[in-house]
Amino acid sequence: MIILLYDKTFDGFLSIIFDGIKNKITPERIEDLDFKEPLLWTEKLIIETNPDKANRVWQALKKRLTERGYNAIYRIHLSGMPDAEMILFRFILKVFASPVNIEENYTDPDVLRIKKLARQIGQETERMNQFIRFQKTADGIYYASVDPQFNVIPLIVKHFETRYADQQWIIYDSKRNYGFYYNCDKTVLINLTSDKINPLNGKINSEILSQEELHFQQLWKQYFKSTCIEERRNERLQMQHMPKRYWKYLTEKQE
Repeated sequence: MIILLYDKTFDGFLSIIFDGIKNKITPERIEDLDFKEPLLWTEKLIIETNPDKANRVWQALKKRLTERGYNAIYRIHLSGMPDAEMILFRFILKVFASPVNIEENYTDPDVLRIKKLARQIGQETERMNQFIRFQKTADGIYYASVDPQFNVIPLIVKHFETRYADQQWIIYDSKRNYGFYYNCDKTVLINLTSDKINPLNGKINSEILSQEELHFQQLWKQYFKSTCIEERRNERLQMQHMPKRYWKYLTEKQE
């Protein structure tokens, strides 16, 4: 059994595809470089990231797939889904082996799985665009915590750069412990360690919130409470429009 190890970058994964095809390697698993699990009868091979190899594979995929198809490969790899690399590895080998585009061949289990994963990631990306809630700090930075099912924060950065181009903001993935900070000029990757942010609901301590933000939060809670008719409360319907895992980040849902 062969296990391929790499640095978890997208170029690294495309390098695995290149070496796998060239050397006729079909791995049982693809793991990161820190993989330590002892397994009998296994051979571990480290695949070095090679930008030239990665670019050759990427350009070849662009010729064989639609824009939606090759973008799905990037998004699924980025998502961090278990076994995503192996699903993509098998799919890409089939892409190169077929004389025609296989994207619509849903009788193939890997093609169908790619389709479903791409749809789920697309839905999560859209929900992030819709449901992110910012809190304004005393120093004028708008902060939002999220914990998406998939690793989609890099996919939404451009949307918020355009929508809030004149505001400083931070969108932070509390599950994966990283985020992006936009300073009205450029966006940078950050890691935060702060006891001023509640890790359970992303709520910022009132001492570092702007007075304006505190006032608006109070007004919004009062408005939400006053317009809620208890006899007509329907949480099932609410969850159809917004999954419950997002509720903890909503001002109106916090005590």
